Amino acid sequence: MNTPATVAVIGGMGPLASAEFVNTVYERATTDREQEMPRLVLWSDPSFPDRTTALLDGRSDVLAGHLEHAIAQCDAMGAGQVVICCVTVHAVLPLLPTHLKSRIMSLVDVVLEAAIESERPHLLLTSLGTRRMRVFESHPLWPEASRWLRWPDEEDHERVHDVIYAIKRQDGLPQAVVLIRSLLRKHGLTSFVAGCTELHMVQKYWRRHSPVDCIDPLQIVADRIAAPIVVGSPREAGVQ
Repeated sequence: MNTPATVAVIGGMGPLASAEFVNTVYERATTDREQEMPRLVLWSDPSFPDRTTALLDGRSDVLAGHLEHAIAQCDAMGAGQVVICCVTVHAVLPLLPTHLKSRIMSLVDVVLEAAIESERPHLLLTSLGTRRMRVFESHPLWPEASRWLRWPDEEDHERVHDVIYAIKRQDGLPQAVVLIRSLLRKHGLTSFVAGCTELHMVQKYWRRHSPVDCIDPLQIVADRIAAPIVVGSPREAGVQ
């Protein structure tokens, strides 16, 4: 029997978001045979320091050390490519060894590529740490993608940050929908970017009640890995 390749999911930042991502992958699986569904390793480690606090305090090296350890643990379990279920921690990817960085499916890559392809404007919603560390702006695709992306003002962004942390506490999904709807109206937009992995949970909750237009990198990555990946196939070396 063919064996699916193994993808590592580094989570716990927060735990609900990474668990929901794993659920999304299996919801989107396209095979009827259980044995050919994606094989995932979920490393859910809530002991990661708060990313926004650590980055703004100048402790990027601490986060990078935690992340390198997590990838090593998944590597020992046979994982190949890596999905990191936290956008803010992408700020420390430049601090990782090259051989580890090359295995990471960057959520920042996914967002910016999708924005460019869409050719229409979106409201970019992230944690305050992601914005203040310029995680998106420091990416090579930003000059091209930025024409399609709009930031909320500082006060509104603080409200987004607060609702993200409410979701981490297992609260806040309805409030997040109300807030994002109001921000879209304020900016005259119809679509937003789920630039924090808790917002993956928001868009799924929203879709259960009404249509929503959103660039959600976790949804895009889940769709890419949900199809069977078998040893010896052209896709074994990477998610297409």
